[in-house]
Amino acid sequence: MYNKTLLLYFFAVILLIIGFYSLFYIKDIFSGVLWSVFGIIFLIIGYGKLQR
Repeated sequence: MYNKTLLLYFFAVILLIIGFYSLFYIKDIFSGVLWSVFGIIFLIIGYGKLQR
């Protein structure tokens, strides 16, 4: 259970890095916001799994 949550957090961090890179360096607002939102959603899901 702990390994799956850790993997979920790792995936969320990767999505956030891709989103922020796309948003600030490539200047693509749509994909930057999209990847960042998905990363935040996965962080929330991982936090919910840790609370149970």
